[in-house]
Amino acid sequence: MKKVILTIAAISAVMSLVACAGDNGSTQTTAESTTAVQSEAAQTAGQQDSAGGVSVFAEENGVLTYLDTEHSPFEGAGLKITADKSAKTVNFVKTDLEGNETVEYYTFDYNSNTVEQYYYVSMMGTGFYYTYDLNAGEIVKIEDIDHNDSTQSTKDSGRYDSANDRLKGDVASLEAYFTEQYGISISDMVNS
Repeated sequence: MKKVILTIAAISAVMSLVACAGDNGSTQTTAESTTAVQSEAAQTAGQQDSAGGVSVFAEENGVLTYLDTEHSPFEGAGLKITADKSAKTVNFVKTDLEGNETVEYYTFDYNSNTVEQYYYVSMMGTGFYYTYDLNAGEIVKIEDIDHNDSTQSTKDSGRYDSANDRLKGDVASLEAYFTEQYGISISDMVNS
């Protein structure tokens, strides 16, 4: 709780300094002021606590959670992040910008060194489960909504490469986002 209060205090202090700088004839633009506040907030948010967690995450029964509706790497979406150190998993559930969860998610599992994604295809009215191997950098399994293996049929229909490229990009975006926003890699979050 103290860290949350300190984070809020740091953000407030930066905002006050930015406001004061604008009042005394500073040439700093509003965009620069906003960027400075966001940068300070990101740095403050990225500070680790003594347990190796990140201070913006709430902890309950050893599970860390945080809802980010402002900095998600996915346009028009937020993320509910759940990190379970004992299970060595970090789950990213896509939300709308109000924080309401969708059915789509990414689960980074460092026991198997994979990412499972559930991807909903609204035009088809169904979803697919993708298993992405972090070491190989590619999809190793695709299942339909009923968990029937459809890896080969996806390859046969010529849809595998585009799905693989999309998921590879999503994984890279999530990894870069997490490190930038919280000052720690997804892997280190649960392995430290």
